[in-house]
Amino acid sequence: MYFVDDNFIANPHAAKQLLEELVRWQKDRGFPVDFACEATINIVKRPELLGRVRKVGKSLVR
Repeated sequence: MYFVDDNFIANPHAAKQLLEELVRWQKDRGFPVDFACEATINIVKRPELLGRVRKVGKSLVR
C-alpha cells in the first residue's frame, strides 16, 4: 500500500493516530502488508512520528 501525501505530517496528531493504528494492525497480523509513503523531508523534525513510521514496517521508509 502506498501513501502519497506531501502533507502526511501536516496534522501531526492525526498522523500519530494513523501510525499507531497501522502498527497495531500490522503486529496483530504478523506484518502482512508492505507500506510505502511519500512525505516531506520535514518528517525528520518529528522524531516521534518517524519512529512510528519505522515500526509500521521496514518497507515504509525508503
